[in-house]
Amino acid sequence: MQAKDIKRLVIKQLKANFPHWRRLTKKEKKALAEQAIIEVMADYNTEQLKHIPIHELTNMPDVPHDIIPLQEMAKYIDNLNCNLLPFTKQYHHRYIKDHELRFIDALLDDRVLDSILATPSYHPAERKVMLAQLFRAELLKALRYGEMSYRKYCDLMFNKLENKTVRSFLHLPLHKKTCIHHSQLILLCHKMISLSVSPLTTGAPRQIV
Repeated sequence: MQAKDIKRLVIKQLKANFPHWRRLTKKEKKALAEQAIIEVMADYNTEQLKHIPIHELTNMPDVPHDIIPLQEMAKYIDNLNCNLLPFTKQYHHRYIKDHELRFIDALLDDRVLDSILATPSYHPAERKVMLAQLFRAELLKALRYGEMSYRKYCDLMFNKLENKTVRSFLHLPLHKKTCIHHSQLILLCHKMISLSVSPLTTGAPRQIV
């Protein structure tokens, strides 16, 4: 972590002193970087490392305040499933030949996904395609078919009954032509980008703004 902190300080100093860094030659960049390292090391105090947030050391954006911590998410999942019997899923796993997709399918919990993505106006009984299925479709597109348009992806990959592998991963019926329209995926994509989840409280329902 000390090396990361030194690198962070060097980059910060170079950005402040040389705003037109990209215009410099490779030789100039190397000389300036070496000089910056010397200056940073001369004034560096190891005690300051204790007060640097981890996201700054790893050059990552700060975690938004409304993201649910893992420990609270675990409690939420337990509360959601505590009164439900763990029936075995009836989907045709034998059609999912890909080991990566099998692993991802085992990780995903449709009940939890539906609960997190639901809005106050969401009524599962009135829907033929659940939010979890749309999420799975969006995830599969990002993993395997990112170059396809949404319209082409829906028409070719899972709206045909013969594509049993994809339909099994999406938990769509294999013998009934339940289709997903490309506009549904686009709306879900925009929703996930703008989704804001309020902090969970024990015993209280989760709210999505």
